[in-house]
Amino acid sequence: MISPAPSESGKAELRRDALARRDAIAAAVRAEAAERVALRPFPVPVPDGACVSGFFPLRSEINPVPLLRRLADAGATLALPVVVGRGHPLVFRAWSFGAPLGSGVWGIREPLPDAPEVLPDVLIVPLAAFDRTGHRIGYGAGYYDLTRHRRRARLRRAGDRERACDPARRQARSRANRARGHRLPRDLNAMRILFVGDVVGRSGRNIVNERLPALVRDWRLDCVIVNGENAAGGFGITEPIYHELIDAGADAITLGNHAWDQREALVFIERAERLVRPINYPAGTPGRGAALLEAKNGARVLVVNALGRIFMDPLDDPFAAIDKELAARPLMDGADAIVIDLHAEATSEKQAMGYFVDGRASVVIGTHTHAPTADHQILPRGTAFISDVGMTGDYYSVIGMNKQEPLQRFLRRIPSAKFEPALGAATLCGLAVETDDRTGLATRVGAVRLGGRLEEAKPAFWG
Repeated sequence: MISPAPSESGKAELRRDALARRDAIAAAVRAEAAERVALRPFPVPVPDGACVSGFFPLRSEINPVPLLRRLADAGATLALPVVVGRGHPLVFRAWSFGAPLGSGVWGIREPLPDAPEVLPDVLIVPLAAFDRTGHRIGYGAGYYDLTRHRRRARLRRAGDRERACDPARRQARSRANRARGHRLPRDLNAMRILFVGDVVGRSGRNIVNERLPALVRDWRLDCVIVNGENAAGGFGITEPIYHELIDAGADAITLGNHAWDQREALVFIERAERLVRPINYPAGTPGRGAALLEAKNGARVLVVNALGRIFMDPLDDPFAAIDKELAARPLMDGADAIVIDLHAEATSEKQAMGYFVDGRASVVIGTHTHAPTADHQILPRGTAFISDVGMTGDYYSVIGMNKQEPLQRFLRRIPSAKFEPALGAATLCGLAVETDDRTGLATRVGAVRLGGRLEEAKPAFWG
């Protein structure tokens, strides 16, 4: 027998009963959850005194403000994010309950501009949803993803360097360091890059192995790039030498016109992800002409190597090749810093390249002539430049080679032996560059010359 359909009034009564049962169940669940929370102490998930950045919710985001109150009561210091602009990481400013707030992008409340900028130990991050693999999905602008990628190493090490969320504690520590003769803490918005010029033979490798690990530590370098095209007996590079330089602290190794003098390089370069050969070699040449690597601070650094064409073997146009690469991975979009090694004979070609990419790359460094120039500078749009960084090798030589054979060939025009690298005390020649995390462009540049015969030079801004 089929029951008759309920009337309209009967439907309304059934709906009221169902909603009432639902509300009663929800209320019971909330009451039980509140009782469980009240009976158990609130677990503080961060170390005492840590700096935690939260946020004020947008649309349907979970509201973390009650958690921030509990964390503040437990001794944590608080911060809130500030949106600087698309393509830039978030800035974090100190904040406490009761402090005034302004209205930022999309009307989100954020600290006023006079609130001190800080570096949080912990980020509480909003999300719209999770994908099927558990990765966070935001609202599309990518501010937190960019911030996390570029600053994650610094956030991990914040407690080791100092509690940036406590300005008074940081100032007291700085005063104590000055009294002891210690250096002041480095600018957390700056990235430190060291480029080491053409390593020539054993003496060049020796000084890199001896000095570079300490430089990485003492100067707190984020990224080190070494030109290694002359590292193997003055001609080319081998796989053991590649690993030797990486182990010493290099994040990437560039090459030049001697890239294939050691034939094994044609094979091992395919598995050497940090070895970069000239980008303007013909299509199908083994290896890569540009590499996007992760620096020691977690930033994305694009390293590009190119060969000049004036007084060099004819290759594809380096200007067109580099322009294409920069268009594919522009500064502050595809990379946080861009380093270009132009391996070229003519100073004019290197200088032209500097102006060609000014404002689109962090630094253009000339290599190949093995003689350091004194024209390091920051070009008008923010790209650091030097015509030639010089070699890392024995300067009691002819461009790193034992001087007898070059002299013989100049004087008599007759070769009598093969070129051999000079084996005396080497000078490490390089260029120190500091870039702004928010733009990727250079803010400071200085020459580096350590050891050997040349007058010593160190970047004054690194102590």
